[in-house]
Amino acid sequence: ANWRPGVRDANGDTVADLRELRARSRDLVRNSPIASGAIDTQVTHVVGSGLSLQSRSEAELLGLTPELANAWQTQTERRFRLWASSTWCDAADEQDFYELQDLALRTRLESGDAFVVLASLRRPGWPFTLALQLVEADRACNPNFQADTATLAAGIERNESGAAVAVHLCNQHPGALVGTRKLQWQRI
Repeated sequence: ANWRPGVRDANGDTVADLRELRARSRDLVRNSPIASGAIDTQVTHVVGSGLSLQSRSEAELLGLTPELANAWQTQTERRFRLWASSTWCDAADEQDFYELQDLALRTRLESGDAFVVLASLRRPGWPFTLALQLVEADRACNPNFQADTATLAAGIERNESGAAVAVHLCNQHPGALVGTRKLQWQRI
């Protein structure tokens, strides 16, 4: 009789407690074998060895002979393997594509969100400019920590239909112990 939970929308139920929920979730994963085991099991079953490319072209539609289509597919898969197996596919130059997939799901399961930004980086002797930047969920927050509104909550901007149209990312983790630069936000 004394249990009277509020009746709010999803943002009302979670956004105010988001920082604490993420902190507790991360602490459990670090300190509880049951929690870390649950994450490990799910990542193993969902990601496994990771996504890989199996190229199939529409040879007839493109006017390619079967030989040309096969050569294109082979070359495309070779180039993808070169990119995906290098840490240069990671903007931070730390993990290859398969490790990033694992980390992205772990981050999403622990923090409720994960963001990947497509970066364009030139590296000497490297034929590709595409690099993926994995961004912690905490960096998605309202610019200058302004209050949530009907169209902007926890850094997620929504249109009048409620669809997410942009994310506002801070240039560093808002909870960093040592601030390396002035906080700025980018709308993506």
